[in-house]
Amino acid sequence: MTPVSILAFDLGTTHFKAAAFTGTGQLLALSRVAAPIDHGLPPRAGQWEMTSTALLSTIHHLVHDLSTRLAGAGGLRNVLAISIASQANSFFLLDAHHNPVGPAVLWPDDRARHISPLHALTTREICGIPELDHEFAPSKMRLAMNTPGDKARSFCFLADHLAHALCGTLACELSVAALSSLVDVRQTTWWNDAFAAHELSALARPPMVRPATVLGPVTALIRDEWNLPNDCVVVAGALDQYATLLGAGAAVPGILAESTGTALAAIAFTHNFSPNLPHAFQGPLWSTPNGTPPWARITFSDTSASLLSTYRDLHTPHLSYDALDLLANHSTRAAHLPRVASLADRQAAFARLPPNTPPGEVVRGIYTLVAAELATLIDKLHLDINEIRSCGGGARSKLWLAIKAARLGVPLRVPLCSEATLMGASILGGAGLGLGTVESLASQWVHVGDPIPPIPREHPYVRP
Repeated sequence: MTPVSILAFDLGTTHFKAAAFTGTGQLLALSRVAAPIDHGLPPRAGQWEMTSTALLSTIHHLVHDLSTRLAGAGGLRNVLAISIASQANSFFLLDAHHNPVGPAVLWPDDRARHISPLHALTTREICGIPELDHEFAPSKMRLAMNTPGDKARSFCFLADHLAHALCGTLACELSVAALSSLVDVRQTTWWNDAFAAHELSALARPPMVRPATVLGPVTALIRDEWNLPNDCVVVAGALDQYATLLGAGAAVPGILAESTGTALAAIAFTHNFSPNLPHAFQGPLWSTPNGTPPWARITFSDTSASLLSTYRDLHTPHLSYDALDLLANHSTRAAHLPRVASLADRQAAFARLPPNTPPGEVVRGIYTLVAAELATLIDKLHLDINEIRSCGGGARSKLWLAIKAARLGVPLRVPLCSEATLMGASILGGAGLGLGTVESLASQWVHVGDPIPPIPREHPYVRP
């Protein structure tokens, strides 16, 4: 086997993943495990938490499993860089010594629903965020500040805490921090007015770093436990969706990455920030040799693959996703389903269906609904798109891809590496090592398949 060069992590909402890549972008081994989410015992409504102990022990489990898979290649002895892609708006409050004062509060936690956010127009101009709700970090930080008393002195996000545990450097990665609404994204500084508005002024702000910045060498403890070389470093990763953009080879204008998973997302690369986008998020990316860092635009929706998992769990738990996909492929009709406004609405989406609606019709209806929603998300980016790269669990269904291709009207391709987010994190690690620029590595490492043929109207099937 080819020696390992880069270790990449993906801290997702439902799963944590780790992967080993060569210095040329070849995926060697993958490990995944359920994210260690704590909903309380008994479960508490709205609680989504994660302790530092659970986070770090899960990471150690992933690394051990990955090392076992790579035993024939010497384990992780050739890893030169570690990079992390992560969810946004999931944070730890820290004491004066940078130790967590309580569990991380994750982005789906809705116990701060009653706390009013900042005005949407202000955040759009300063933060690149169209509107705020309880899913953003400030409201949850304000609520969490009341729990540990006066111990909280600072904060960091999920990947920042892991990076600190690996190399001892506390810094907030910019692309994740920017989605918190606490950052002036054009100045790339913390937005002090936002901290004051949410009564968070007492919190110290860690320094921010752009993706692909070297944070420092791994600690001797981690180096020994994971059997890493002496010159292994930790490199700042990125927001998971921006890592997906990279891993899909879409880090150029005109190519869009779409991810159909727990959330539906449309992500595109651009050289410009627009203060007047009413619906799209805008985030800063990595540094470039010419000194003009690029931007990403992203739109989200809960009308996503989560509908499929909810339907399966509630109505067809005896059927696999592949079996449901086959039924949809042999159905000539698609059930009409309403757009889902939030994750909490998923169950209600199926309540109005006629009794005994065939599962194939329902699944085909989900595919059709999500394809239409994706078209809406793309329109909200206000960019010219001439090609789409499909990622996430939805990209495993040829039928779903064909329905999207027909609905969107532009060439649609699938990256040959199915782990686009991990690939993106590895590209950032490679850039941190000086193997090339972020854009050049994405161009060299990412390979995609042929365009997906749109599903013909007169014959609504695809070959399995």
